[in-house]
Parts: sequence; C-alpha cells; structure tokens
Amino acid sequence: MGPFEIILIILVVLFFLGLVGNYLYRKFKHLPSGGCGDCTINAKRLLKEYRKAYPPTSPSSSDIENSKKK
Repeated sequence: MGPFEIILIILVVLFFLGLVGNYLYRKFKHLPSGGCGDCTINAKRLLKEYRKAYPPTSPSSSDIENSKKK
C-alpha cells in the first residue's frame, strides 16, 4: 500500500467519524438531525404563536354544572 492509499483511507475514516459525531451531538443536544428536523422547529413556533393569539380558557363553573346534568 502506498502513501496515497493510506492517506485516502485516513481521510475517509475521519469523514465518517465526523458524520457520526455530528449526528450524535445533535441527538445529545436535542437538535433536529434529519431532513424533517426543520419542520418540528416551524411547527413549535406556529403552535406557540397560535397559543399566544388564542389562549386556552378554563371552563366556568356553570359550564361544568351544565355538562354534569346531561
């Protein structure tokens, strides 16, 4: 094996170790790690905006009493 082949093998191994390391880092830090990872960030942002615009209301006591009577 010549020096070119040894350097090529080392570079390929380092490349794949970098990919695996990046994947594990993203999983450990709970960051999106796939192609659809950006979708979850957008969905969370939209859900937060929706909840801010339409805050959940607790049912009034009369609503609870009316539901028990049915």
